[in-house]
Amino acid sequence: MSDVKLGVKPPKDAERDAIHVAVVPMVAGQALQPGQRVELFTRKTALATRGIGVGIVDPFLDCAVMCGETFWLLLHPNTVTGMRHHWSHPSFGDSNASGDKCGGENVLPATAEVEPAGSDGPSAVEPIGAREEHEAWLRQYAENLNCYSDPNDAFEQMIKDLRQGRLHARGSSLHGLYGLDDADELRFHAEQYLGMRIDWEQFSFSCSC
Repeated sequence: MSDVKLGVKPPKDAERDAIHVAVVPMVAGQALQPGQRVELFTRKTALATRGIGVGIVDPFLDCAVMCGETFWLLLHPNTVTGMRHHWSHPSFGDSNASGDKCGGENVLPATAEVEPAGSDGPSAVEPIGAREEHEAWLRQYAENLNCYSDPNDAFEQMIKDLRQGRLHARGSSLHGLYGLDDADELRFHAEQYLGMRIDWEQFSFSCSC
């Protein structure tokens, strides 16, 4: 059995070796960079973190992972038990129950594919995670977008605007999509919460700043 321990410098007498690394397919809840540390937003969705997190984005990718895209999450060493194709980790349940296959063949969850807004495909949105978790993210966003409003009113108004194909900022500047913070993340969570596609090209933007 290999004594290689990733995350620490190898000893001077170390030689070439091979190791196992636990991986799991995830969906990016925001744009992520190769090798970036992430934490779980839901069991199938990951967000960037400034802390240790549960692992890193596939460091061998040659480009960023966009919001809604799938990627391989490499879990931190020594955090899983049963290091084989069917392993256990406190942040994940039974991988077979979530649709993964053991024995060397890994299959992305059926709910992991998020079709880009504005595509010619069906308008239905496959759910990723609990609706309450998306609502919590949207409520925080609404407070920043409409800082002059009561938090609940800000949320309700933003949801109404999203349904009607517009966004109006109260207390912050918003003259177009270029001024919208975290547009990809907002679209991802809004689509999940509303169950409808969001196409920013069809939106109007305004502000009371």
